[in-house]
Amino acid sequence: HSENWQALNLLQEKYRKRVKCVYIDPPYNTGSDEFIYRDDYQHSSWLAMMGNRLQLARELLGDDAAVFIHIDENEQPRLRVLLETLFGEENYLAPLIWISRVGKGGTARKIQIVHEHIEAVGKQLSVLALKPVERVVEDCPYEDEKGRYKRELLRQWGGQGDRREDRPTLYFPIPTPWGVKVYPKRPDGTDGRWRFSEKQVMKMLKEGDLDFVGDEETGEITVYRKIRAEQKVLSVPSNLFDTVGSSADGTKAIQALLGQKAFDTAKPVPLAERLVEIVSWQSPDNDIILDYFAGSGTTGHAVINLNREDGGRRKFILV
Repeated sequence: HSENWQALNLLQEKYRKRVKCVYIDPPYNTGSDEFIYRDDYQHSSWLAMMGNRLQLARELLGDDAAVFIHIDENEQPRLRVLLETLFGEENYLAPLIWISRVGKGGTARKIQIVHEHIEAVGKQLSVLALKPVERVVEDCPYEDEKGRYKRELLRQWGGQGDRREDRPTLYFPIPTPWGVKVYPKRPDGTDGRWRFSEKQVMKMLKEGDLDFVGDEETGEITVYRKIRAEQKVLSVPSNLFDTVGSSADGTKAIQALLGQKAFDTAKPVPLAERLVEIVSWQSPDNDIILDYFAGSGTTGHAVINLNREDGGRRKFILV
């Protein structure tokens, strides 16, 4: 146990660039947490406290590491700005949402707030690999000789890396059943790009896994990928965490361990497990997880559980 700024300094020599994940639950600056650190700072003082420690923690991170920070609506906007300043806007991962409260809330607000934020950044987002989510395809409204399927647009969409110049090799023609070739076009008419390589697309075409839909009025042809029923597909993790327990669950778990209500704001272990796992899934035998606002020790509990589940040998540092 120690004041965590001093502890982070002491960790520098041995653990510089070795930490895979920082997961912290700092004081929310509401004046209400039972915490050894002050919880009623002015905004600037709170930001200085967080910034000083994050700067030290950043030096401990490997390039493929991530940082997850719990916060509520009071300081969330300022925390995001701080993270983008320290790590760069290009390394901001996402605003994660955790459904932290269940049942009816109090009457102090006009709108009941049932969630908290988890701000997330990568040390170097371009090399950060998060564990994909496996799901089974359901709700398939279309059918061909191979069975039922649903459609997924073959062209990259969403405005993120969807231009031809973003991935030039993914701009190529696809032959259609009407004897013409179609290129990826964005809604504004400019050149786009496909989501898969030419080799992959030609394989889909040969195996009957592309759907071509023509517009009789405009003559435009849209190409879809057929996602078969019961097929397992991988997708990126969602930013919504709504099945990992609530604040009350975290408090009850600590009470069951200690025989008394020792913490009012403990986070549920399944939530910590999920966040640690999506970062440490590729190298569970080597990864180090750091929590320098350790509180009840939920992060350590989560790491132990994960190691038991997948045979990993992750290590954790709690301050």
